[in-house]
Amino acid sequence: MPAPAPSGSASTSDMLDAAWRHFKSGALKCLPMMMPAVLAVQAADIYWLLAGHRSARLTDPRDGTYYLLTVVGLLLFVWLMGAVVLRLQSLRAGQLRPAAMDLQESAAMWPSLFAATMLASLLVMAGLLLLVAPGIWLSVCLAPLYPVVLIERLAPAAAIRRCVALVRPMWVKALAAMVIGVLIMLICLFTIGLLLALLITPMGGASAPMANAVSTTTSLLAAALAQLFFMSLALEIYSSASASA
Repeated sequence: MPAPAPSGSASTSDMLDAAWRHFKSGALKCLPMMMPAVLAVQAADIYWLLAGHRSARLTDPRDGTYYLLTVVGLLLFVWLMGAVVLRLQSLRAGQLRPAAMDLQESAAMWPSLFAATMLASLLVMAGLLLLVAPGIWLSVCLAPLYPVVLIERLAPAAAIRRCVALVRPMWVKALAAMVIGVLIMLICLFTIGLLLALLITPMGGASAPMANAVSTTTSLLAAALAQLFFMSLALEIYSSASASA
């Protein structure tokens, strides 16, 4: 029987507890889609490093393959992330649909998901460039963007308005939950980094092929789990906000 979702009056700790509970129960079932999503969005940078280049500033020129991988990676990321959100939502309801069904449904909603992602990114960047505070405010409001698009089947502009209307009354609680979540993830990643450094030292250091493979795989897994946790949190914010709307 699924654990109850947080109510509209849920506290920050309630949302974090629920997000962690659903993250633990759904991590292994969602990783087969989450890992390729993270790999897709990082494929361009991995290619650049494998080609013998060192990481540089974002404004530095790259070749055509890098830009192609960036675009294709983003398109795949949006599709796979949509499928992950659908799977998390079904698991919260105590169901487990075939992965193919989640992928097909996400593909059908892909145009709206992609357009909403681009529009939200432009709005947040504009807010950050103008006065910083509007961008921060809007980024918190847009945390449940994917759940809103996928669950309520809204067009991009309508989904953004819906996110703002849902999260605005509980903005401080949503911000607190996200900040605490970030701090927890940073501590976990720092710990993983220390353990990884101790592990790869006997392998000859980070430049050794085996050590490099272990480091890359661990980094991708950590990024996938972190992304999965924040999607679980986004669903809890959406659930709590919807219950009080």
